[in-house]
Amino acid sequence: MTEENYFSGWTILLITLIFLVAGQACTLRKVSKSEYYTMEDFRQTPKIDIHCHIVTKRPALMEQAVEDNFRILTILVDLDMEGAPSIREQERLANSQQKAFPGRLAYLTTFSLDDWDSVDWQEKTITWLKESFKNGAVGVKVWKNIGMVDKDQND
Repeated sequence: MTEENYFSGWTILLITLIFLVAGQACTLRKVSKSEYYTMEDFRQTPKIDIHCHIVTKRPALMEQAVEDNFRILTILVDLDMEGAPSIREQERLANSQQKAFPGRLAYLTTFSLDDWDSVDWQEKTITWLKESFKNGAVGVKVWKNIGMVDKDQND
């Protein structure tokens, strides 16, 4: 038997075994209704909402989240709209909710593109992000507009 035939034989055997095992893993079986979650399971089942914008000091939403066994990830955003809270204010509110509901709320910070082309923008932004992480941020939201809409002065 040549070396080529030897490997071909093993390859065929291996592929056959893979199909047999995969076939066994994919066989359909009847599932009883008791294997599904029911409405009675809802409150005891832990859940995570990974995209919220909780920008309030009022506790109602977080109280409901705790009652329904949710953990929340709130995301700070840089909105350029009249009346929209600043990033700093959003962080203050997130910190307030964290203190009121320990272990139930985490947040992603973000940064402003104001003065994007200024010489000290990078330094100010890094300082802000370090401060946010010290305050409890667990990550950073980066807007998709960077590079698409917001570009440096040379583009």
